[in-house]
Amino acid sequence: MNKILALLVIVFAVLGFAAAESLYDRVPAGCKSWHQVASGYTCDSMARGCGISLSAFQALNNYPPCGNLEIGQYYCCQY
Repeated sequence: MNKILALLVIVFAVLGFAAAESLYDRVPAGCKSWHQVASGYTCDSMARGCGISLSAFQALNNYPPCGNLEIGQYYCCQY
């Protein structure tokens, strides 16, 4: 029983570390401030949430089309 409990603790510790690490893997490199896309978000709402203009948001993220924001994706607000 103790071996099973110890194994579960290790598994959850590794999974927790992987989840925490994956956030930074998904944030654009060098980004100091970011927002995550949720359902219904647009480039306009993301830019407003960042406190920047739409053109600045597009330039920061190399994303001029703004038609296909991915839910769960992180976009940069400030480098």
